[in-house]
Amino acid sequence: QHKTGVCTPAGSTDYGCAPCSASCPAGQFLSGACDPAATDDYVCASCRASCAVGEFLSGACATTGTSDYGCTACRSSCPPGSFLDGPCVATATADHACAACRSTCPAGQFRTGACTSNADYGCASCRASCAAGQYLSGACTATGRSDYVCAACRASCPAGQYLGGTCAGRENHECKACRSSCPVGQRLTGTCSATGTANFGCAPCRTSCPAGQHLTGTCTTTGSSDFGC
Repeated sequence: QHKTGVCTPAGSTDYGCAPCSASCPAGQFLSGACDPAATDDYVCASCRASCAVGEFLSGACATTGTSDYGCTACRSSCPPGSFLDGPCVATATADHACAACRSTCPAGQFRTGACTSNADYGCASCRASCAAGQYLSGACTATGRSDYVCAACRASCPAGQYLGGTCAGRENHECKACRSSCPVGQRLTGTCSATGTANFGCAPCRTSCPAGQHLTGTCTTTGSSDFGC
């Protein structure tokens, strides 16, 4: 309570007592003091509406409280592995939060950029194709930070081998050993070179000649020549 009225030497009335104000309208708080030894009561004052740029409204300003909002500097950095998330403005009561950096992206994408105090990693689609004569090399994963790169297809192999398979998508040519022999009764056909994509084939050796002729020469499983007539 606080004193009310007046008490003068020439008067006959004494001070009265009145309850301190208990609340204010919305958007205001109890300012000043309510002193039992004085006639002062709380007055209602408007809550602070804004702080300086780079600050936010901190604390509380309640209709039944005696304190106003304070101003606190916005958070400027976060611990390693996190970034500043959410707004911090002079007219709001929220500071930036620290959110964990993105650890993964959707399937078929990879993490891009960097996770700094002000920004999180982004996500970008993995490269889907390359130009003719190239293939997708390396790795592109949802938790990784690199995309596929386009690399030239293998152009040759060591002697005695040929370019096997295909060079497309994520596959490069493999070097495979040229066929060295065929089943009995057959011989090697075609070519097998370090820069080619074909292996030797096998073909049956000649088994007969026209009437009046005979087989000549040789036909071996490891050679390419056939019998003559």
